[in-house]
Amino acid sequence: MGLRDVDIKVSYAGKGGDILKRFLLPSIEECVRYDRVTSFYTVESLLAISQGIDSLYRKQGKMRLIIGIHSFPGEFIDAVTRKKYLEDQISEIRKKLKLGIESIHDSLEKQRLATVAWMIEDNLLEIKTADVIGEGIFHPKTLILADEDGNKIVAIGSPNETSYGLGGNFEQVMVAKSWEQPDAVTVQDEFFDSLWNNKLEDAITLDVTEDTADIIKQGLGASYVSKSNHPIGDDLIEVSSSMLSNYFVSGDIPALYEIGRAHV
Repeated sequence: MGLRDVDIKVSYAGKGGDILKRFLLPSIEECVRYDRVTSFYTVESLLAISQGIDSLYRKQGKMRLIIGIHSFPGEFIDAVTRKKYLEDQISEIRKKLKLGIESIHDSLEKQRLATVAWMIEDNLLEIKTADVIGEGIFHPKTLILADEDGNKIVAIGSPNETSYGLGGNFEQVMVAKSWEQPDAVTVQDEFFDSLWNNKLEDAITLDVTEDTADIIKQGLGASYVSKSNHPIGDDLIEVSSSMLSNYFVSGDIPALYEIGRAHV
C-alpha cells in the first residue's frame, strides 16, 4: 500500500472535518513523511496537529512543522535585530502557551499534547516558527506527504491547523501528485526546504522544537507522562495499528488515548 492506492482527488471543498477524513487522514495513513506549513502558533494549533499523526508515530515516520507568528514589524531590517525580535516574540508566546496548557482540564487534550512531546523526544517531529519580514502576516498553508516508495502529494489551500480549519469551517485544497504532476510537487518541495532552512528573502524562520517540548511538559506538569514511563508503552502503538484511519479523529478523540484508557 502507498499513496497511489489512495483515492486522491485534484480538489476538495467543504467542511474542514470532511476534508480531514476524506483526504488528509487516509493519505497520512500511507506516509512516512509529513511536511506542513500553517499559520498559528497556539495551544489550539498544537492540539490540531496531533490529530492523525498516530500512524506516523507507530511507523517511526517523521514530521516537519512550520508555524507562523503574527506579525513582524516592518521597521526591523537588520537580520540580527529581526532574529532578536522573533526570539522575544517566542518568549512571550511561550508564556501564553504554558498558561493555556495549564488551564486545560480535559484529560484527552492533555494526552494529545503529550503525544506531540513524545514525537519530539523520539526525534520524529521538528517544529520551526516563521514570520514575514515587513508589512503583512505569515499566511501560507502547504502540506507535503511522502510514502515509503518515494511517491509524494502536495496540497495547498485555506485550512489552518485549528479545530475550525479541520472542523466546521468551509475550506478548499488543491492537490498535486508526483506521479502525475512532478514539477508541481518539486516546486513545493523547494519552497518548503527554503523556508525550513531560513533562505527566503521575505521571511525569517527559527527552530522551536525543544522549546515546544519544554512548554508542553511544563504546562502539563504532573499530568505529563513520558512514553518510556507510560503504563502500556509500545503496546499502545502496536494495538493502534489495527484501527481505521478515520478513527484517529472520530468524535475529536485520539485513538491512542482511548486504547490506552481501555488497557489501564
